[in-house]
Amino acid sequence: MPPAADPRVRPPSSTHGAVTTRPFLSHAPRSVRTVPDEPPTGPRPDLRTHVRAERFHPDQTVALRGGPDNLDKLRRHATRTHRAFVLDGQPVYGVSVFCALDDIGPASLDGLLGSRLITYRWVHTPTARHVEDAGFTLLATFARPHYTLVFDEITDELLEHLASALGPPIENPYHRSGRNRPTR
Repeated sequence: MPPAADPRVRPPSSTHGAVTTRPFLSHAPRSVRTVPDEPPTGPRPDLRTHVRAERFHPDQTVALRGGPDNLDKLRRHATRTHRAFVLDGQPVYGVSVFCALDDIGPASLDGLLGSRLITYRWVHTPTARHVEDAGFTLLATFARPHYTLVFDEITDELLEHLASALGPPIENPYHRSGRNRPTR
């Protein structure tokens, strides 16, 4: 029988094509899709295949985004989504947010600020109603509580409107840098 693996030793990350798996994270391992900086050369997957059927109350749901955001950062993130996906066969732009869907637990406001967004000193915290009233769509994508804030074009005016809809960032009371992040 081979000796038991030492739990203090981390195996190297494994790379399989464009997907990198990262073992031994503080949460369940997940795959990270890398997206090149050049325009897409072939068909892109449809974001619709990653949509969850989930509803929320827009007045009681906070959409969280690590910040602070500026127009360049929003443009880079929206363009990254555009290069990676289409939506219903049409071009799409989008930025990621996490929605506080529960009162307690990992999908709550405190749960998200203290885990997924812990490394962000500043976070944007508009209500889902505010984002939707500004004309943007929140699409429940990938694993709960991830959402993609989608739009079909990218202009300076739209990015300014998006930045306004996200509102000014607030300080994350749970912030810890990556070096002194607690282990779970």
